[in-house]
Amino acid sequence: METNKNTAKTDSKTTKQTNTRSIKKTPVIEKQSTNSDILKEKPEQTQTINAKKRMLKAMENNLCIVTRASNVAKIHRSTHYQWIVDDPEYKKQIDELSEIVHDMVENELFQQIKGGNTTSTIFYMKCKMRSRGYIEKSEMDLNFNQPDFSQLSTDEIREMLNKSNEQK
Repeated sequence: METNKNTAKTDSKTTKQTNTRSIKKTPVIEKQSTNSDILKEKPEQTQTINAKKRMLKAMENNLCIVTRASNVAKIHRSTHYQWIVDDPEYKKQIDELSEIVHDMVENELFQQIKGGNTTSTIFYMKCKMRSRGYIEKSEMDLNFNQPDFSQLSTDEIREMLNKSNEQK
C-alpha cells in the first residue's frame, strides 16, 4: 500500500510539474502568435491611422467641407462617414473641429458687422433675432381658381364630383 501512495504522490508531482510546464509554455506561444498577428495587422492599422490623421488635418484646413477634405486626404468621402460611425474618438475629433470652424465663421461675421457690412448685419438679424421679428416671410396664395365649398352641403359636393367624373 505504501508503494501505491508513493506512486500516487509521484504521479501527482509529475502532473503538477507537467501542468506548470504547460502553463509556462502556453503564454509564450500565445504571445508569439499575438505578436505575429499584430505585425501582420500593423501596416493596415498604420495606414488607417495615417489616413485618419490626413483627413482630420484636411478637414481643419478646408472648413470641414467633406468633399474638399476627402480629396486632399485622398480617401473616399464614404470612408470618412464610416469612420464616424465606427470610431467614436474620430467622431469626437470631427465634432470638435466643426465647432472650431463654426466659431471662426461667427467671428468673421462679427468682424464684418463691426466693419459696417450691411449684408452681414441683415444676415445676423435674420438668423439670430427672429424673436424680434427679423425674419423673412413669404406668403403664398393657394386659392387659385378653386370654388368655395364652404357653403355647400355634402350632397351638393357629391353631385358636383359626379358631374365632373361624367364629363371625363
